[in-house]
Amino acid sequence: KNNLIICPATLIENWRREILKFAPEITVYTHVGARRRGVSNGLILAHVCLVSYDAVVSDVSIFREVLWNSIILDEAQNIKNPNAKRTKAIKSIPRKTGIAVTGTPIENKIADAWSISDFVFPSYLGKEYQFQDEFENTIEGANKLKPSLSVLMLRRRVSEVAKDLPPRIDIPVPLELDSTSKKIYENIRLSNKGASFGPETLTYLRMFCAHPWLKRELTEIPALACSQKLQRCLEICDEIRASESKVIIFTSF
Repeated sequence: KNNLIICPATLIENWRREILKFAPEITVYTHVGARRRGVSNGLILAHVCLVSYDAVVSDVSIFREVLWNSIILDEAQNIKNPNAKRTKAIKSIPRKTGIAVTGTPIENKIADAWSISDFVFPSYLGKEYQFQDEFENTIEGANKLKPSLSVLMLRRRVSEVAKDLPPRIDIPVPLELDSTSKKIYENIRLSNKGASFGPETLTYLRMFCAHPWLKRELTEIPALACSQKLQRCLEICDEIRASESKVIIFTSF
C-alpha cells in the first residue's frame, strides 16, 4: 500500500482503468472533486492513490502526513521548474522511492533534467547552482550530462515495442472539395503563381483544405457544412464509437 501516482487531471481515469484491467486485485482511490478526503487516514486505505498535480498542491499538507512507499509522476516535465510552487510541494512529500515518467525529460533547457532527477534521486547531480556551473545549456553540455543521466533512465524505444504491435494499416481517404471551395482554392492558387508561389502558399492551401475557417474563408457557412474533411472525420469517429474502439486524431493545425 501507500503508493501515490500524480498525473494531469485528464489522465486520472485512464490510470484507474488500466490498473483495474491489469491488476484487478489492487484497490484504487482517486483523490478528486467531492471525493477528496480531508485527512491522511483516508489516503492509505487503497493500494494506490491517484491525484492531479493541482490537487496535490492544494492538499499537500495531507499528503505530507504519509510516508509513501513510492510516488510516481506521470508527465514528469510538470516539475521541470525547480522553483515552481508545484515542484517544491511535490518534492516535500516523504517517500521511499520516486519514479518520473516522461517523454520529454529535457523540454526547454538542460536544467529541466536536473529538477526531475532531483525528485528521483535527490543530490545525485548536486545542487542546482553546481549543476548549472558544470553543464552548459548546449549540445556539448547535453553530451557531457548523458553518462550521468543514463544510469537513472529506463528508456522504451520504438524498436523494442514494435514487435508487440500489430502491422500498421494505412487507408487513404480521398475527398473532393465542393464547388464553392474549389473556386476559392483555384483563386488562391492562381493568384500566387510564379515566384511568389512558395511554402507559405502551400501551407495556406493545406489549411484551407483542412477547414476553410482556418483561413477565415466561408465563415458565413456552418463549420460542418463547409469542410469535407471535418464531416468525414466525424463519420469515422461515429463508426469507431459504434464498435466501442478508441481513436487518436493527429492534425497539423
